[in-house]
Amino acid sequence: MAKTIKQVLDKDIVATLESYPELQLIANNKLNGKFTIKDNEGVIQGEFDIGIIIPSKYPNEFPKLYELSKKIPRDIDRHIDKNGLACVEIEQNISIESKKGITIKHFIEKYVHRYFCWQLRYDAKDFEGLEEWAHYDKGTIQFYKEKLALDDLNIIALILKSLIENTLPGRNEMCLCPSGIKYKLCHERLVDEIQTLGKMQFEKDLKVILDTLKNIHVILP
Repeated sequence: MAKTIKQVLDKDIVATLESYPELQLIANNKLNGKFTIKDNEGVIQGEFDIGIIIPSKYPNEFPKLYELSKKIPRDIDRHIDKNGLACVEIEQNISIESKKGITIKHFIEKYVHRYFCWQLRYDAKDFEGLEEWAHYDKGTIQFYKEKLALDDLNIIALILKSLIENTLPGRNEMCLCPSGIKYKLCHERLVDEIQTLGKMQFEKDLKVILDTLKNIHVILP
């Protein structure tokens, strides 16, 4: 018999509280408590008071992370807003992960842990190799450049337009990029990985890229 969403959530919460005993469930939709970062020897590197909002559309919606101890300056460059809401991932990746389904435990293990490790390195001015997503339109451009392994915004725009109009090449046709090889051997897999973003997101992101091209006086082929 298939489990209900509530049963899956209840099991997820139990597993989360077992792994992170300094957290506690508040009012059925919020986890509050302390989150500790330790090094490989178990030495504490940092402690933060946090709140995690369990989404109403669990597991197909991203949880929200709040930093409550105010140890992190409320600054866009620190990926946190004035209310303490942390930006743990770029919009497009959040959409992809949400459609796959994300548990609270996995959210903490991957995104919460990574977020606070990043903050500790920032405070220590350990910037070498410290990766982060750009903000707003620049973040959208960075996402597609990395996901499609392309630098040419014209080709990215062409792929987005084809996704919107459902005119992607057949597997044995030439790829939209200038590689000169078949689509199945070139960008098919990379494009498939972003398909779940959907038409509305592609339209929004295409506008960002076209506006950027316009601003740098580059014309779409």
